[in-house]
Amino acid sequence: QNRADAAARDRDVAGFGAVGEAVGRWLRDERIERSGPIVTVYHLIPRRSAEAYRRAATRAAAAAGLRIIVTGPYPAYAFADNW
Repeated sequence: QNRADAAARDRDVAGFGAVGEAVGRWLRDERIERSGPIVTVYHLIPRRSAEAYRRAATRAAAAAGLRIIVTGPYPAYAFADNW
């Protein structure tokens, strides 16, 4: 139970729920990395959806008062197993 609770807390990014809902239709996978106050959220989406995803994420973040930077598309390195 403790491990599951810790994993759930790691996936919870304060205020990001609205962005997740706005882009959820395109999400195939998600990875989250934290470094101090900076949170990096990697979303695996279909390449053809990149522009619609970018518009939806930017709009939702602005409405939620979040500062985000949307980059990509890039190769899906964040979703590859470590060697």
